[in-house]
Amino acid sequence: MFNRKERLQLIETYGREDALARYTAEAELITAEELKRYRAELISDFHHHCAVDDATCFIDYCYTHHTDNFDDIVDWLHTLRAIQRQIEG
Repeated sequence: MFNRKERLQLIETYGREDALARYTAEAELITAEELKRYRAELISDFHHHCAVDDATCFIDYCYTHHTDNFDDIVDWLHTLRAIQRQIEG
C-alpha cells in the first residue's frame, strides 16, 4: 500500500498538523521507550529525506505494527495522497 518513504513524505508535506493531533490523542498506543527506539531507527534510515518528529514516528509505528488505529491511518494516508495528486496534478 504505502512504503515507508512515501508515508514519511506524505506526512511531512501534507499532514504534519493532523499527525500531531493524532499523536496527542492516541499516544497511549506506544510507550515512550518504544517510540524513542523506533524514532532512532527512522532517523538512521531516513534523516536525509524528511523530518522525523515524534508525531511522524508515531504514525509510521502504528502503520508498520498494525495497531488498533491502523485502518484510520490508512484512510488518512489515502486522503493525503489525494491531496498530493490535486496539488501536483
